[in-house]
Amino acid sequence: MRRSLFHAPWQCVSVLVCFLLTACATSAYLQKSESSKPRYTLAIFPWHISPHRKDESYRYGMWALKDALKTSDFLPVYSYYRFRRTPEIPQAMLPELKAIWDGVAFPPSVSGIRDSPEHPSDLGPNLEPAYRLGQQLDVDSIFIYAMDPHHGYDFMWVYLLDVRQRRTYVKDGVVIVYETDGVFELEEMTRKVFANYIHDQPTK
Repeated sequence: MRRSLFHAPWQCVSVLVCFLLTACATSAYLQKSESSKPRYTLAIFPWHISPHRKDESYRYGMWALKDALKTSDFLPVYSYYRFRRTPEIPQAMLPELKAIWDGVAFPPSVSGIRDSPEHPSDLGPNLEPAYRLGQQLDVDSIFIYAMDPHHGYDFMWVYLLDVRQRRTYVKDGVVIVYETDGVFELEEMTRKVFANYIHDQPTK
């Protein structure tokens, strides 16, 4: 019994040391988590999707965007679509949102078959209302997809708008097997516009 009492203070010291080491490790983890938080707020605006395979295109876009965001510095804070727990864009803004793609057509295809990979690098959406709405939402950036799968070559575009600097980043892509390559291509394009945006941000 005396031996047990003699060693009790050392046991307390051991427990205290373990507690302090755990606290230090937890603090370091929290600091790392704090530093890795997304730095740029993002609003997801309506996408321009052709009627052909529309539901499929929407799914591919969601998968690609979610995967790209996992390792990005962007945090969605508004979305036109249901996107995780992101708040929806206010209903009052919907008319102006629709104006972004008003009158914007996809490249024509002869006889319903697209046998050439040639396509415009930019579809030319109306970005003025997008920038205006981005300022009203007080976000750093706006994200938009455009997808035009067809018989033959499938075209895709990614738009990332820098609201603060009024700068547009566009990446276009083309695949021929949409169901196997579409998601991968969209994700790579998304990562590239994210990287270009971050590269051009002023240093603090």
